[in-house]
Amino acid sequence: MLTFAVGLLAGVPAAGLAKAKFQTGTYKGQTSQSYAVTFGADSRHLRGLDTVVFALCVYPGEAHHELHRVRPNDVISIGSRKFSKNVSLYDGGSAQIAGQLKGSVASGSVKINYLISKGSPTLGTYEVGSCTGHVTWTAEWKKRSYPPNLPKVQPPATPGASFTGQNADGVAVAFQTTGDGTHVYNLDTNYNYSCVSGASGQLHMTDGSQELINDATGYFGFEADLPVTGLTDDAHFIFSGSFNTQFDSSGHVHVPGNSATGSMQVSFSTTGGDSCLGNASWSAHA
Repeated sequence: MLTFAVGLLAGVPAAGLAKAKFQTGTYKGQTSQSYAVTFGADSRHLRGLDTVVFALCVYPGEAHHELHRVRPNDVISIGSRKFSKNVSLYDGGSAQIAGQLKGSVASGSVKINYLISKGSPTLGTYEVGSCTGHVTWTAEWKKRSYPPNLPKVQPPATPGASFTGQNADGVAVAFQTTGDGTHVYNLDTNYNYSCVSGASGQLHMTDGSQELINDATGYFGFEADLPVTGLTDDAHFIFSGSFNTQFDSSGHVHVPGNSATGSMQVSFSTTGGDSCLGNASWSAHA
């Protein structure tokens, strides 16, 4: 999600340290959602905050959860052992970060909000949803040295790659990743289906839109309602999956995914009132 690193804290004069009524250095702890939180604090600033928040995302008539990385580049001023700031997040939205430090213990909260979208404006299926999340956290001082530079950020999937494979029905599956390895696009596949009446067939789907890969899970998904001539006014297509992204112990991407697996489904009703459904698992690799 965020694609930059937070630098080392500058050296703090001895006089500044003497005035601090809390330990300076690296703090580590846990959020109320059981995720790690870490940051550095000198006598004047908190920076290098790194954690994730499990957010609730709501579309009209639909809701789901997703992890959102909170790793702001902004420093946060500390005054009277307290800090509070609304910071922008690199991949959109904002985080309200607040807390206090006392001795070797710190506590606080993080509230996030950001927007997500799906569908196609040209097809009239474009929808915007909102995501919100809130955690409290506690952390303890661990060492006088400040957090090191964050590791070079890796994308969740192999950048600029063409992925090919097939689904459980033996149908070809193909898509591509963007040059920065953060989105999937140019989906091209077919869906086999069968109907209550016993009829069966195959529908072709292409989608050139770019869909974000969640860099905390490797997950991505396409969803669209498309017209199918002679069968129905629209058919509901879903194509979702996750890359075999490897993460390190801190939750950062360690090795971008070069293969992916998932599921695909189509459902519709014919103009004659027949109900039809098709679903299958799929796999693909670069």
